[in-house]
Amino acid sequence: MNGEIAAHQVFTKLRGIFAVYKNEHVSISSLSSKILNKIVVDLNTNFERKQKKMVRFLPVEKQPNLHQHQQSTDIQPLHSRSVIHKLQVADRIPVNVPDSFDLLEVQGPRYEVDHFELCTNHALDVNSSGIQLFGLQTTGISLLKQLFHMKIPRSYHLRGRFGLATTRFDGDSRVIAKFAWDHITKAKVETILGMLQGSHRNALLKSSGLDLESQLAYEILSKGLLKPERASGPIILSMTLKELDLPHFVLDVTCLNESCQYLRQVVDEVGSALRSSAVCTSVHRYRDGIFYATDDSTFLSRDIKVEKVIETMSENYSRLQPLLKQKSALFHELPSDAH
Repeated sequence: MNGEIAAHQVFTKLRGIFAVYKNEHVSISSLSSKILNKIVVDLNTNFERKQKKMVRFLPVEKQPNLHQHQQSTDIQPLHSRSVIHKLQVADRIPVNVPDSFDLLEVQGPRYEVDHFELCTNHALDVNSSGIQLFGLQTTGISLLKQLFHMKIPRSYHLRGRFGLATTRFDGDSRVIAKFAWDHITKAKVETILGMLQGSHRNALLKSSGLDLESQLAYEILSKGLLKPERASGPIILSMTLKELDLPHFVLDVTCLNESCQYLRQVVDEVGSALRSSAVCTSVHRYRDGIFYATDDSTFLSRDIKVEKVIETMSENYSRLQPLLKQKSALFHELPSDAH
């Protein structure tokens, strides 16, 4: 228990970015509620809540004993003689004493969920899993906005199955068609993935305004620092075959401006391009910018603790600074015709 630390001091430090692992079949709203509830309970339970003071007029004959009471209680006399002279009423003197109306049993918990703002970027949907970034309070929300406008890439593992077509491109919706898949080979899959990746990279270069044949475009793209200058739809930066055990497969996809449903449609496109069909049985985000689902700093929702969250947000802020400066410097130095 951290009784020596005042709750209001801890409250002011609860601001920044932290990552939480989201399981399948859990909505972002329910995960957010669980996170805030755990923070509020921890803050109200394990940190000192100082009782407010009030002024009471005590009899003057009790004045000699005030210092004795002060050592064992929170009773404190008002030391200013001028104040005492002005406030003294008949045989009574003003003294600071604990305000009984401010007792926890009377007022209830000092901090509530409504005292916090918690936001996300690129929220995972109910049927997906993986790392989810959260911004707490104004500072965290501002950092999330910066990352959003910087178009930081995210990476996913997409599990799929050839031979089926469903109404929503996933494994849980109604099957509407079945196709042969025994003609599919690793080489054919990799060829299709290369074609899709190439078309998306060209779209990214065109939306950035860079010369497709320039060395600058190559260097920026190879470092993963390219972003669309204009508003654009989803863009796939890389797409590789991670596993193939027909009819099942796993794709490793890094992208921008995506949604989980869009990624399921990409799996469907891969199946169609192979003259078959495919459904996406799992969407798992394992990286969001510099944050990974396997990092020690990525929380499980059940492990949320106020002190650990504050420590992690401070570390994350330090980790983000080089990235923010690198991106800012790179695009500041681009020639005017490249914007």
